[in-house]
Amino acid sequence: MSKFTFWKRPDGQPESPSEPLEYYTRASGRSSLSRRSRTPAAPPGSLRRKRRFLCLHGRGTSADFMDFQLGSLKSISRDDMEFHFINGPNQTEPFDDPFIIENFASHGFYSWTDPSENAQVAVYEVIKKASLLAPLDGIIGFSQGAALATYMTALSEKGDLPKLWNMVVLLCGVDPPQEWFANGILPTGKILTPSVHVHGLADPYLSRSKLLADMYERPVVLSHDQGHQVPFKLPFNQSMKEAIIQAIPSARP
Repeated sequence: MSKFTFWKRPDGQPESPSEPLEYYTRASGRSSLSRRSRTPAAPPGSLRRKRRFLCLHGRGTSADFMDFQLGSLKSISRDDMEFHFINGPNQTEPFDDPFIIENFASHGFYSWTDPSENAQVAVYEVIKKASLLAPLDGIIGFSQGAALATYMTALSEKGDLPKLWNMVVLLCGVDPPQEWFANGILPTGKILTPSVHVHGLADPYLSRSKLLADMYERPVVLSHDQGHQVPFKLPFNQSMKEAIIQAIPSARP
């Protein structure tokens, strides 16, 4: 772990590989654990475990809202995929959408960055959760969550974070702030990790989704005719699922 000592516990103490994510939650009073606890191991004799994904919501929403967003994908993936959701570490104003405000206010609204756009605490929490869920097939990020997933994937390729996932799924993603990459995180200019990108052709952030895809060496891009959202139509979700499975390196059991 000496290679990753930059990512210290938020209270300044050295981090331990065996330290549970619950420590930081209790110490800070924040509620940032996923909606699901540690996943049990596959039963003896099972031939294939479910593909496992950690899901990062967009700014101004929550783990519960992203669970709702992925409802169709989850419904067609009960037998072969599992999804785990975690809240960002910073409370924030809700995303400007009446449906979200009306139906998810009781769940709180979160961001992956603090008011100064610093994401270090978020990186710490995501790494802790990913470690608990290992083996992890991929990270699914929506909007700001896609930016964080990209940033952390770049860090892992550089060797500054442990490599805990094999691919990313970026839904209506936005490119990370350039300040995050000020230290030459991407010396080759492209991220090599397999990626699946979902773009909304009516999304006001479409140009930033395209910039995000351009950060990857071999992006697989799917498009829909809606806005800043994940379509609920089953045919589209089936196509998205197939693209995800094909992007998992070696499609290992």
